[in-house]
Amino acid sequence: MKGRATFDVEQYRVRGRFELRVDDDGAAVLEFSGATLLGGHREEIVVSVLDDTLRVLDRERGRFYEGNEVERLIREETRVPGDWTRALLRVLGEARVCPAERLETRPDGLEGVGPDGPFRLKWRGGHLESAVWPDPAPGETFRDRLEVDYDWTPQGLSRLEARLPARGWRVRLEAD
Repeated sequence: MKGRATFDVEQYRVRGRFELRVDDDGAAVLEFSGATLLGGHREEIVVSVLDDTLRVLDRERGRFYEGNEVERLIREETRVPGDWTRALLRVLGEARVCPAERLETRPDGLEGVGPDGPFRLKWRGGHLESAVWPDPAPGETFRDRLEVDYDWTPQGLSRLEARLPARGWRVRLEAD
């Protein structure tokens, strides 16, 4: 999937171009290049996840982060600790991050409860249409959830939008 991306996190909004590749083994790479709304701040990063390890290459600043360093970087920049590797895997529809203590199959999806709370997956026409996951960053301030919507065309995934609505965070990827 290639196209336009928008990241809205805290007071930070950046738009740009992206390419997302996910292979059959669950390895994923997101390359992004963009700028803040008025162009005062550039970003060029590569985010990858392989074998449950999140990696970030910040090309703009010449830095590389891996595993716990990524979690620490996000916590320092947003002041929000969370399980961001699991969140990314869930956004990408990775089934192995869906351990269920209780699972109910429905004609249009699944509902269940995992160790971190309830979740719901819906599909249409053989494709994942939406997902609602527990908050990847539970805390005392917010009671949130991770919501993800997917749009499909015959060519493949055309839009992916992930939100933490109580926080007002949003990541939107739209294919060209």
